Formats: sequence, C-alpha cells, structure tokens
Amino acid sequence: MDLAPSTMKELKDTLWKAADKLRGSMDASQYKDVILGLVFLKYVSDAFEERRGQIQAELEADGLNEEQIAQLIDDVDEYTGRGVFWVSERARWNYLAENAKGLPAMDGAGPSRSVCSSMRRWT
Repeated sequence: MDLAPSTMKELKDTLWKAADKLRGSMDASQYKDVILGLVFLKYVSDAFEERRGQIQAELEADGLNEEQIAQLIDDVDEYTGRGVFWVSERARWNYLAENAKGLPAMDGAGPSRSVCSSMRRWT
C-alpha cells in the first residue's frame, strides 16, 4: 500500500499536518526559528555530502585505496576551500535524523550543542 501523497494538494496537506504536529504548543515565532535552523542545517549537510562525494571520486581517480581515502577525506580545507561548510560527523543531517530519538548525551549536552559547535567557527 502506497501512503505517499499523489497530488500537490495531498503533499501540502501532509506537510502542514507534520508541521503542526512538530510545533505542538510552541509559539509560531519560536517555531519559525527552529524550522529555519533545520532548513539551513539540511542545506549545509547536503552541500557537505555532495563535496564529500566529489573528493572521494577525485581520490579514487588518482588511484588511492580505501584506507588512503579515509585518511584524506576529512581534510577541512578540502571543503572550506570550495565554499562548503565543514560539518562534524555528529552534526550532519543523516546522523541527527538517525538518532533524533534517543540520541546519547554528548558531554551533558543534546544534539543542538553538536550542531552549534560545528557552526560556531564559521560565524
């Protein structure tokens, strides 16, 4: 059974219901800040993952093996030199999405601390 929305109206309705559920009793002005932060994080994470794929392809084309690639792929300058934010592993969209419920404590802080610390050096 396919539960995906089949029309634009169904998609809008589904997104609106999801947004209302996420917002709960939060004031709309506060909710806006949360959503804009999440949209920015998603954008930054997508750009990071795209650049990571490019770096991997470049290194493979140069004939490097997996171990060598693993040592080089996390060079911050390879990202920032191309105008891409460096996003630490625990602040990446995929990690946060996979661990949104039950995220282990990080030095007494939640996931927002990991995201903020990753972004702080770029602001």
